[in-house]
Amino acid sequence: MEVRWFRGDNSKLVHLYRDGHEVNGEAAPEYVNRTEFVNEAIRQGKVMLRLHNISVSDDGSYQCSFKGSGINNVASMNLSIAGVMEMTGQSFSRYFVATLLLQMITPSSEQFTVNGIEGPILAPLGGKVELSCQLSPPQTAEHMEIRWFRNHYKRPVHLYKDGKDLYGETISNYVERTELLTDAIGEGKVTLRIFSVNADDDGTYHCFFKDGDFYEEAITEVKVTATSLETQILVHPPNTKGLLVECNSGGWFPQPQMEWRDSREETIPPSSKSHSQDTDKLFNMKMTLLIQSTHGNVTCYLRNPVTGQEEKISIVLSNKPFLWNTVWKLILGLILALPLTFTMASSIALHHRLQSCSCNALPPWLVGILIFLTSFSMIVSLIFYLHYRKRVPISDPHFELDVMWLEDMTVILCVLMVFITMIISSAYFRLRVWPPKATSLLLEDPSKRAGESSMTLSPKEPVQLLCTGVWCTQGPGGG
Repeated sequence: MEVRWFRGDNSKLVHLYRDGHEVNGEAAPEYVNRTEFVNEAIRQGKVMLRLHNISVSDDGSYQCSFKGSGINNVASMNLSIAGVMEMTGQSFSRYFVATLLLQMITPSSEQFTVNGIEGPILAPLGGKVELSCQLSPPQTAEHMEIRWFRNHYKRPVHLYKDGKDLYGETISNYVERTELLTDAIGEGKVTLRIFSVNADDDGTYHCFFKDGDFYEEAITEVKVTATSLETQILVHPPNTKGLLVECNSGGWFPQPQMEWRDSREETIPPSSKSHSQDTDKLFNMKMTLLIQSTHGNVTCYLRNPVTGQEEKISIVLSNKPFLWNTVWKLILGLILALPLTFTMASSIALHHRLQSCSCNALPPWLVGILIFLTSFSMIVSLIFYLHYRKRVPISDPHFELDVMWLEDMTVILCVLMVFITMIISSAYFRLRVWPPKATSLLLEDPSKRAGESSMTLSPKEPVQLLCTGVWCTQGPGGG
């Protein structure tokens, strides 16, 4: 402990003992080298301070304080200086009492100590818990003040004073929930019983005994425990990301350990893990796992860290849910095959019709492939951007909605690519000037001028005029 001697008005430090040795540098200058700390009986709580070279200024009150281990007591005493005068002829001398002995005995070990229950006490949620403490050496505590409190001395959980319980002093959280068992109070033992245990009761409790100016206390720790019996596994519909499995469990206290395990009891890293607390401060746990290939049995495992109690629930996963990804890719492949088939069929047909033409233009089949690849590259690039950009995390409640939107947008973009490719291909093949079939025009009457002979042709049918021995002129309107 710290033992401090000082003047009664707290103005001057006379002597200081701290951390097992004397601290001389902090004493007032007039007491330097004049004090002696006698600590032969310090293990019995007894110390003495010896003052040398007494002077008139030493007259007055002194205080001795003990501080440490829950004790902060001060004792006061008054020092009166007595003087003796001797006359020798015309001279005289005055001297004072050469040595004054001041002592204080701390009552901590000679009166009593308080012993509580070692280690934490487990309290089931909704049940009751009993906290006991005992005076040592055993003695009656009927006349003492017995106070149970949490963190604040003036906010008691239960107060016993003047031989009766003072329920009016109890804080609101513990009103009508506590009972002090005093059957063994004659031997210094009391027990606090708390009913309807809730999460707020978790923590430390001080058992405080006070007899006059002396007091002692013991500290007991209470750990409230609750284990859920309602654990569920939810399997969400499969999507392109995989199969999302979710484990939910509520009503835990304190927060449990939670993990996924496979059929070999090996831990599987969760995709997300979160928790919340309800109005009763109980923990509700949620953990998800995004599975992209079969794991056989998947187990959701929870454990209370205080009691070690475990809860687990398993689910067997077949390969059928994982077929959706294959089916979805097959659907996209079929959609993308439509424009390729249309473009290549049109290109090949045009190619056969142009075999007799010595044109320098690109072959139709090559143009068709370029049209398809251009559309395909643009759409695939956009799809990859949507799939691999930063998206909603798995822990977000909107994760499934985001995946569904992504799947729909992918299909819409693919269908859009089909229409764009077919429209561009159709426009190209119809606007390109095709070399016409050879059509001969023979004039029956050579005497007629070439311009007087005419032929009505369909505007959709290209024609090549081969004029032999006559003039071929362009008709009105460019016909």
